[in-house]
Amino acid sequence: MSTKHAIGMDIGHSTVKLSFRLGKEVRQIIFPSVARPAFTINDDETARQAARETVDVGGVPYFFGQTALFQSAGQVVSGLVDDWIERPEHTALISGAIKKLEDAGVVMKDSVLCMGLPTNLASKYRDRLKAIVNKLVEVDTILVMPQSHAPLYTMVFDQEGFGIDGGNKLRDEAWGVIEVGYYTTDFMIIDKGQFFQGAEGACKGVHVASQRLHRTLADRGVDCSLMDAEEMLRTKRMKDMGRVVDLSKEVEDSVNEIVTLVEDESNRLMKDKVRRLDGILVAGGGAPLVIEKFTEKWPHSVLSENPRFSVSEGMRRFGEADLRRRGFAVQGKKAAATEVEAV
Repeated sequence: MSTKHAIGMDIGHSTVKLSFRLGKEVRQIIFPSVARPAFTINDDETARQAARETVDVGGVPYFFGQTALFQSAGQVVSGLVDDWIERPEHTALISGAIKKLEDAGVVMKDSVLCMGLPTNLASKYRDRLKAIVNKLVEVDTILVMPQSHAPLYTMVFDQEGFGIDGGNKLRDEAWGVIEVGYYTTDFMIIDKGQFFQGAEGACKGVHVASQRLHRTLADRGVDCSLMDAEEMLRTKRMKDMGRVVDLSKEVEDSVNEIVTLVEDESNRLMKDKVRRLDGILVAGGGAPLVIEKFTEKWPHSVLSENPRFSVSEGMRRFGEADLRRRGFAVQGKKAAATEVEAV
């Protein structure tokens, strides 16, 4: 029986998240979703570091990740458009993710690559995304799913792709998912194994709160980028002229804006079904920002395990389950996840 790898690749609008397994170890890589055309760097050491985060897109070299973010002075934000996958920056991020995986020792041609798209765009762009990836790298299989489905698979499958408690949870119960991403917040409901079409949808994501905080600080004469503002949402503070300034009130006001949008859309999609759900899984990088307010409204809301990686890890586990279903051997036994901050 051949041994293959399963990879979860989440090309998010804020960060790229990768989940994969080598031997017994589940690994996770994260880097900023920033790409820009490369240029000559005069400092030798900086140039050597940048080479590790440089890829070719149609004959044009592109910086990606931390290098692109640093060399752009934080002023580049990628992907706040529906047709992002058609942009060279998106292709650069996929190529950069592949480079990170290969540098880590993953053999791509022996891998099942699982990717996601916003729920409202998945059917439109699924085949196009597969075609783009197939031009970049040889892989065993490409699976593309609505990204709101992926967090559920962290509840259904263990790290090796075996069903938890027999894998019957979603066949016996009804669950909703609210996946709070940077560009979109995605919604879905599964009831006894059936996805409910009427509850699938999306609204704006965390970038709304980042933009609100950015405007608030700009009105005070504070110059910062949108990516700086996103980080401030997480830390609730900023550095200003050598001082650490508390931003708790400003962050709360900004987060309330996205909470209101998400509540309005969730009410529209789920209002007749929420009470009979066994739970609502709140996932995605923005989940920690909204979970407290959600549990006040819906006490059966639960925060997904490692919410920032809930999409990439759910896709990876789905990929491993798919490999097992098709009779392939999958590497390793029980494994502890290790997050790697790629620089």
